Amino acid sequence: MRRNRGLTLVELMVALVIAAILLGIGVPALTDLSNRSRAQDAVATWYTDLNYARQMAAAYQTSVTVCHLDAENACDGQWNLGYDIFVDTDADNALDAGEERLQQRQGIDDQDHLKISSSLNQVRFSADGFSAHSGSMIYCPASPTSEYSLKLSISNTGQIRYNSDTEDCD
Repeated sequence: MRRNRGLTLVELMVALVIAAILLGIGVPALTDLSNRSRAQDAVATWYTDLNYARQMAAAYQTSVTVCHLDAENACDGQWNLGYDIFVDTDADNALDAGEERLQQRQGIDDQDHLKISSSLNQVRFSADGFSAHSGSMIYCPASPTSEYSLKLSISNTGQIRYNSDTEDCD
């Protein structure tokens, strides 16, 4: 009786070809899944944080601002570097001494892109929940023309909503 001591070279080559075909099909699907997931997570975080800022403005009965802060703690509009949520009692779009930082978020992934309305250097909510600024924020994973781009709109009434409009970050 002959004992099986392993694979022949032909069997090994067939297995490698099958593995390469499966990887060729699976990797692009995983990349798409990752891009879609990153965009959904980022926009959901924006949505949650903006609603939180609006609720804090109503709870504290003062202005609450959301923006990226530069070295002097003033809003500079560089949302891709992250953003802060803070009580802005004097509504000057800067985190001054005595004002409370409520939350801080890190920047986006280096390969991703943002398109922010020029009117949204910062988003400030007043004590009644209204926003001093309106506009949109678009998150584009991996490419400025990504098919997985997602948009969030902010109205002057303070309403924050997801938009199904497909736009890119160009």
